[in-house]
Amino acid sequence: MALSIPSASARQWKYDVFLSFRGETRHGFVSHLYDELESTGRINTFMDEEKMEVGKAISPNLLMAIEESRLAIVVLSPNYASSPWCLDELTKIHQSMEGRDRILPVFYHVDPSHVRHQLGSYAEAFTNHEEKSRQSNEKFDQWRLALKNVADLSGWDTKNFRSERELVKRIVKFVCNKVLQVPPRPIPFEFKAQPTDDFESTRRARDNLIKALKDNHISAIGVYGRGGVGKTSLVKHVSAQARELGLVNYVIWAVVGLIPEWRNIQGTLADQLSLKFEEETEIGRAARLKERIMGGNNILIVLDDVWEGIDLSSLGIPSYDELQRRNSKLILTSRRMHICYSMECQARIHLDILSEEDSWNLFVEQSGKSFHKSTELYDVARMVARECSGLPLSLIIVARALGDTEIEDWKEAARRVRASQPASPEDGGDPCGCIKLSYDYLRSDDAKSFFLLCCLFPEDYDIPIEDLLKYAIGKGLLQDVKTIQEARATANSVIKSLGTSGLLLDGTKEGCVRMHDVVRDVAVLILLSEDGHRSMVKSGCALRHWPRISLQRGYSAISLMMNDIDRLPEDLVCSELQILLLQKNAGIYEIPETFFQSSNALRVLDISFTNISLLPRSFNILINLQALFLDYCNKLIDISIFRNLKKLEILSMRGFPLQELPKEIEYLTNLRMLDVSGSYTIGIFPYNVMSRLCKLEELYMQCNSGGWGSKIHGGGEETNVGPEEFIGLTHLNIVKLHISDAECLPKTVIHSLSWVNFDICISTELPSRDYSSTPYFSDDHSRTLTLSTTIKSLPDWFINTVTKKAGKLQYLKCKGLENILVEYERGRLHGLKYLAVIGPHKNMEVLMDTITWVPNKPVFENLEELHLLGVSCLKALCLGELPPGSLFKLKSLKLEYCHDLVSAMLPSNLLKSIQNLEKLHCEDMNGMEYVFGSEGLEPEGIILTKLREMILWDLEKLISIWNGPAPNAVFRNLKSMAVSGCKKLKSLFTYDVAECLFHLKDLSVTRCPSLDRVIEPSKEAVNKKIGFPELKILALSYLPHLTRFCSTESATIECPSLEHLHVQDCPHFTTSISDFHSWKQFQVNDLRHLRMSKDMVNIDLAGQHTMDILESLPQNIRKRVEVIREIQRQHDELQTKFFKERAALEAKYQKLYQPLFGKRYMIVNGVVEADGVTTEAAANQEDKSAKDRGVCDFWLNALKNNDMLANQITERDERALKYLKDIKWFRLHNPKGFKLEFYFDTNPFLKNSILTKTYHMIAEDEPQKAVGTEIEWYPAKCLTKRILKEKSKKGLKNSKPLTRTESCESFFNFFSPPQLPEDDADVDEDVAAELKNLKKQDYVIGSIVRYKIIPHAVSWFTGEAF
Repeated sequence: MALSIPSASARQWKYDVFLSFRGETRHGFVSHLYDELESTGRINTFMDEEKMEVGKAISPNLLMAIEESRLAIVVLSPNYASSPWCLDELTKIHQSMEGRDRILPVFYHVDPSHVRHQLGSYAEAFTNHEEKSRQSNEKFDQWRLALKNVADLSGWDTKNFRSERELVKRIVKFVCNKVLQVPPRPIPFEFKAQPTDDFESTRRARDNLIKALKDNHISAIGVYGRGGVGKTSLVKHVSAQARELGLVNYVIWAVVGLIPEWRNIQGTLADQLSLKFEEETEIGRAARLKERIMGGNNILIVLDDVWEGIDLSSLGIPSYDELQRRNSKLILTSRRMHICYSMECQARIHLDILSEEDSWNLFVEQSGKSFHKSTELYDVARMVARECSGLPLSLIIVARALGDTEIEDWKEAARRVRASQPASPEDGGDPCGCIKLSYDYLRSDDAKSFFLLCCLFPEDYDIPIEDLLKYAIGKGLLQDVKTIQEARATANSVIKSLGTSGLLLDGTKEGCVRMHDVVRDVAVLILLSEDGHRSMVKSGCALRHWPRISLQRGYSAISLMMNDIDRLPEDLVCSELQILLLQKNAGIYEIPETFFQSSNALRVLDISFTNISLLPRSFNILINLQALFLDYCNKLIDISIFRNLKKLEILSMRGFPLQELPKEIEYLTNLRMLDVSGSYTIGIFPYNVMSRLCKLEELYMQCNSGGWGSKIHGGGEETNVGPEEFIGLTHLNIVKLHISDAECLPKTVIHSLSWVNFDICISTELPSRDYSSTPYFSDDHSRTLTLSTTIKSLPDWFINTVTKKAGKLQYLKCKGLENILVEYERGRLHGLKYLAVIGPHKNMEVLMDTITWVPNKPVFENLEELHLLGVSCLKALCLGELPPGSLFKLKSLKLEYCHDLVSAMLPSNLLKSIQNLEKLHCEDMNGMEYVFGSEGLEPEGIILTKLREMILWDLEKLISIWNGPAPNAVFRNLKSMAVSGCKKLKSLFTYDVAECLFHLKDLSVTRCPSLDRVIEPSKEAVNKKIGFPELKILALSYLPHLTRFCSTESATIECPSLEHLHVQDCPHFTTSISDFHSWKQFQVNDLRHLRMSKDMVNIDLAGQHTMDILESLPQNIRKRVEVIREIQRQHDELQTKFFKERAALEAKYQKLYQPLFGKRYMIVNGVVEADGVTTEAAANQEDKSAKDRGVCDFWLNALKNNDMLANQITERDERALKYLKDIKWFRLHNPKGFKLEFYFDTNPFLKNSILTKTYHMIAEDEPQKAVGTEIEWYPAKCLTKRILKEKSKKGLKNSKPLTRTESCESFFNFFSPPQLPEDDADVDEDVAAELKNLKKQDYVIGSIVRYKIIPHAVSWFTGEAF
């Protein structure tokens, strides 16, 4: 009996998809589509029973299924209309779902027009129905209307896809995007709330908030209180608690702020719901957002820091009644009580300040001091705590600021805090004075300056610490350190101290910090009031115009970043200005020529992400500028003017758009940091420029620097910079760059190098991703080396400076790599922590071969991560025994696409070395039969005691996890295990191994068609208990032969901690819910458990590696890439529509062109005259000869007048091409492509009257192959071969001259296109490259004939088309 599991929560639709189809497609296309939809694990699809009796009406159950389905996929096959049941189904679908974008037609080998107008097989079907006269005219009208309407809908047409597999994939992707609105992705909160949970005011507000969340009649809750009282922390804690209690399933969160960016808020909520907007307008996005929220249940929406009333509908949040119907709720936080009333919150919860006693307890805890009642310090401290007015933010900041200071400091603090508070207690406490006090007590000027720099960024912004460092250096801070690296260490220490003091918060992104909005307000006030710091801060304020600047204020800093300013004033008029931040104002296209003429004190200028093209003449005045940022100014055309910036220390030009690095950089002799990373258009690095930057400490050149040392094209004797230039920079300590060839490196260097950190790639191309936890060419300051060569090709100085110090090493398609142990020895890789071998390495059959090279001491003793990807010829990881201590620290091992590795991936000789392994990920290893080898291991042996996560995905030939008996306690600390796509696997564990899975928490098994039991049969298991004491999540899906969880019916399974159980498509699984003996009220078929499932990881992704690529990126970069992917997807959809509409339009006009081309043919070939009179009649009247008719050599001259084609036509070809009468082209549909036809008159060269050239296309402008006519030449007339005569050998009487033929250039070679072999593995690379070039050139010629010559032949004939 199959396990029946109720739905965890009520749904709006019982089925996600209803499939309507004719029987002819059931066992092919529809079956495939159904399987793929179901295999997602999240799409519930209705597919009716296989047989229905003839004459029986459509069943009520079927009609009910249509009404209970969200979408209907209608597969309109050739015989669909011949079934009355299908037509009745379609009519019901049309009536139930019309106008709601819920009907999705698939035109399966039928023309949509045949469906729309009942033509072809659809006409025949209706004729048969009418002849049988079983239906009324009204019924026929309903059928016709349904067919017409469904044919008018946007759907999928099989002729637009290369295969049914591609079509199914596209449909499943679309359905997933449309349907999977539940569950939304829960927001990944990292709660680090203020420690106020045990205080009375917090407890009271928390209890009221939870009570409101439990009340089914309340759907909108307002939480209000003073700034700094802890509203955000409270709501975060309660949100997490509500999820634990099951009050809500998901939490989505957005900060509104004083100046809301509605589009960003919509995007933030959508990201957490896995929603990708297609709409451009806020109204359209709001509709999509609302639809997604209404598709879910028990969603908690939090809008934090609301200052004014919000129109929720324009944002996309459903009304309170609508939220109530979906058991969802809204919480908003605000400093203002009236906001809660104006927003009509049904529950309004006040978070009050702390009581005096609670304030004191918090103050004592945060100060880290002991206070004795009999001391003076106790009385002063109580006074200070009392003056903080019960605000947690103030208490924490002041307590941490005073800490271990002297009694006099405490007294002064008490006086100052008291003076900052309002005269009337009813006015409430103001945290500003407390924050200002904490600022004043900062122990260094650098700490104060860094604090004030932070407020130059927008509210709630993730502030990159690296940006703060660069601004600080530009401003002249951190003068006590000698190098930027030392300054970086000091900056990190300062930032940490500001965090400890409570003045800064951890950022949501790595390497960033944030400011509490109240703290930022105080910092801005300080900037406005203090001499020497006075600043204007209007960042992220949606400004459209340059603000008015008071000449009397004497600003030292102006921050207008992230606005919509489109015009700058003629003159800045700020003589004391030191910092100007204008980045991310995309509307700025021009800087007025006189803009900087009054700003010669400027030290930091950031105009990144603007659209300026030139720097103004007044830029020469900025002689004190020390930090200049021009990142991603993509329209820059000339920056040579900055040669006068003699004091410049930091120059950042990421994404530099020009092809040549400005030679004027050589004048920047004080430059300490140069960053041109991501500037892939740069191809020229002038010689003898880098060597002049003698003070350079950090160089970031991850760009197209492949032409090291080569001559500059068109530059005479001028050459590109060679590596020896930057190698000669003695102060350089951070180097990040790309070198195409190790041969560019000098063999020796004169002086020793002190590169502290580096990220160097020696390869012809950049790797597309890094396979470790840190992205390639990241902003981290680690030691990374990427090679497409072996270490033996590197000079000794490079090994001493780089490889010896490397922490990360990646081999990228390295031809000479054979034994990684040799590389270890040569490169002295003793400190290596991460190693990746990526791509095919033809000579590497064994990763570590101790037979051919015998190590005498531990190898890779510090390695922590090992990743092998696509090492196609790899047959073993290790041969022989590794010395004790080798791989001792290895924690993570990941193998993907190593198809030649067949035997046990981890044999016993290797298992003994990797005892500290924690994670094992094995994916798409098509040949591997076993994961572990047990030969030589004792059954009672203790191995892999630290393994806690194991992922086995798509191991098609995996027979068993262990090759032989497994040590009993091998997986005793395993916590997570996911198995998917292992087609031959019949069980996971033996009974003995299962008995030791004490710590297993998460087990997912899916798409293993041969799996019979999770725990294999064993005599020992009879009448015994098998316990999984910590198992919380169990997922079993698409296991058609699974019968039981355990080996025998008499064995008892105990999973006391089980919280989530998912069983899907396991038709023979007989274990019931109660058989798991959970002590908890657990969720059934709750999709949150699928965290480890490959179906969840890879669904709706563009390729196999997309998820890994995204996860390797920093969060900020990943978000941008996601947005770009969405832009690309929208573009691709539009392009698909464009191609489809263009093809239809092209076909329409092609028909209209034909009569015109026909007239052209008749005139060119003398069939008619220009006035339409036939040439025979004209000849009778004017006595014209045949040779005077038509247009002589029309097509020959048309072809010759095109430069590309002229290069293909020889003098010999011209004699044959004189007989060319016409050229036509036709579009092909199955397979897709086009055909050219060349029509020849009777001639002495070729027997063919028509020569054809057919192009089969993969996609638009992407040819798959080309096929031409085999030309039948008359004897001795072949134009593609040349006959060569050779003298006969001496001494032979009466011998004839020898002849041979060889290929020669000819236009007619066009009909014998180059062919690439299907398997080009054995083809020489140069030959393969040449064939590809010829294939590309051949397609270009065909396209010229199709798009240029045929439609515009007369223009080419006359030369007008030049």
